[in-house]
Amino acid sequence: MDGQSRKDSGRFGYFRQQPFRDRFGDDPAECSNVGELGIGSSPAAEVSGHNPADPPDFLPDPQDIRVTLAREYNHHGFDTMIDLVSRCSRFTSGGLLIYTVRVLEDSRPPNGPQRFRILKTTAAVSGDTSVAGTVYFSYAQTSRLVLIGYARDGNEELLDTVFDNTLRRIASR
Repeated sequence: MDGQSRKDSGRFGYFRQQPFRDRFGDDPAECSNVGELGIGSSPAAEVSGHNPADPPDFLPDPQDIRVTLAREYNHHGFDTMIDLVSRCSRFTSGGLLIYTVRVLEDSRPPNGPQRFRILKTTAAVSGDTSVAGTVYFSYAQTSRLVLIGYARDGNEELLDTVFDNTLRRIASR
C-alpha cells in the first residue's frame, strides 16, 4: 500500500477544503465544496461523456454526465456529507456568485441503498446570465460501495437511467 492510499483510506471520499484554504471567499466557508462532492483520489470505476454537438467548453470538467463507483472507507462519511449539504442550501462565492442547493431525495430504506440527490444552481449577483446554470448530483450507498452521479442541466433523466441501472447491477452481485 503506498502513502497516498493509506492517507485516503479513513474517509468517505469527498474533498473538503478547510475554511482557511478557501481562496474564493465562500460564505459560509464550509460550503465551498458542495458542488464538488465526489470520490477521493482512487475511484474503482468511472464513466463520463460529453455531447460532441455542444459548443466547445473550456471548463476544466467538460463532461455532461459522469458516474463513478468507489469503495466506501468510512460508513459515517455519507451522513457527514448529507449534513454538510443541509447546512449549505444557499451560499455565495467571492460576493460574485450565489449558489442554491435543493435536496431532491434523502431516502434510507431498510432493505435498499441509501440515496441522496441534489440540484445546485449557480447565479451571478450581477444578474449576468452567462454564468447561470444547474448541475445535478446523485449518490447511493450500498454494499460498502458509493455510487456518485453528476449531470449538467438537461441531462438529469439520462443520468437517472444510467445511475439506476448501475445500482441494480451492483445489487444483483
